[in-house]
Amino acid sequence: EYELGSSLMPFEKWSVGDDLFSSMDKEHDLLDRDLRPFVEEADQMQAIQLITSVDDAWGGFAARYMDRLRDEYGKTAIWSWGLEDGVGGIARVGHFYILTKSYFQWFSHSAS
Repeated sequence: EYELGSSLMPFEKWSVGDDLFSSMDKEHDLLDRDLRPFVEEADQMQAIQLITSVDDAWGGFAARYMDRLRDEYGKTAIWSWGLEDGVGGIARVGHFYILTKSYFQWFSHSAS
């Protein structure tokens, strides 16, 4: 449905990932479907690590996913690692800074 670099269904904006998570989570409970089987196999889960990009829609998707993780596993440590595209030059430096700043503001209340 979405494709990077597509003019019809772009996947470069934070809000697109946010909307995608909301629609997928309504259809399927993503934590129950994708994470819970692994959590049930873990004897003493100490933390969850989340690695995501911060300058495209995956940042928005991961932000919502992390909100759900924090709601579901309130006492578990959650580590978030943000990756950004280092290509782009001076014109995009401000763009990356804004997205990185919004990423950390968004995740700061959910991360342990």
